Amino acid sequence: DTLQNYAREAFHLGPASFRLYGASPHDLPWTAEGFSILNRTFIECKHDYIAKQLVKRLVKGHLKPDLNIYAHRLAKRSGAPRCPFDTRKFIVIDLFAGSGNMMFWFHKELACRCFGFEKEYEVFKRTKLALHLMQCPAELHQVDFEDGLKWLASQGQIPEDAVIIFVLDPPWGKALTQEHGMDLLQTCPPIPTILDKIVTAFPAAVLQHRVFPVINLFYKRKREESLAKVLQYFTWVHHGLVPNQKTQGYIFGRL
Repeated sequence: DTLQNYAREAFHLGPASFRLYGASPHDLPWTAEGFSILNRTFIECKHDYIAKQLVKRLVKGHLKPDLNIYAHRLAKRSGAPRCPFDTRKFIVIDLFAGSGNMMFWFHKELACRCFGFEKEYEVFKRTKLALHLMQCPAELHQVDFEDGLKWLASQGQIPEDAVIIFVLDPPWGKALTQEHGMDLLQTCPPIPTILDKIVTAFPAAVLQHRVFPVINLFYKRKREESLAKVLQYFTWVHHGLVPNQKTQGYIFGRL
């Protein structure tokens, strides 16, 4: 009750929208001894349902159909039997993990390997405990996203046939204004800077056909110049609203 009162007063969250990993305050991880959450990630309770719907849209609406077509084309070239794309080949990398709820929902949909980077120790510590309590085997590392990318590229953590989904949801900073809506060049760091770091961290052979960034939860109204700059990075791209949402949307595509 105390949590729900705080959620209502500080974040305008009603009981129906106050969730994390789909769980209400009367369930795990909230009821576990030693669990707590910081203000920075508290607002993600409002977005938890949106994160769940976004992941479902990406997996069922884009990833599986597109990659099944890709798998069939490869099979045709090699003469192998046609078969659906193996979802166990997915790897999800959340560059700014926060509560880790995007990793949680991706793992629920795909049962794939997930990595998360979170540089703030207090957030990292709480998220690591929460994911453990929710029996989500995501691998969370206390590291800046740039160092995390270098570590992944240098340690051979990415199999040659893996398909990589990068979740890009950096702190907004001054990116959201009433005048322009969402400016993707003003996040901290800017979205193009993050995409540049992804491109330079991995060899071209890894990037070809197999890297899918998702830019998470930006507002429907956005600064068109910033959107145009971001879209230049993609060979194909989808962008639209999360199902049943009027303002929250996404950009998703292949580098």
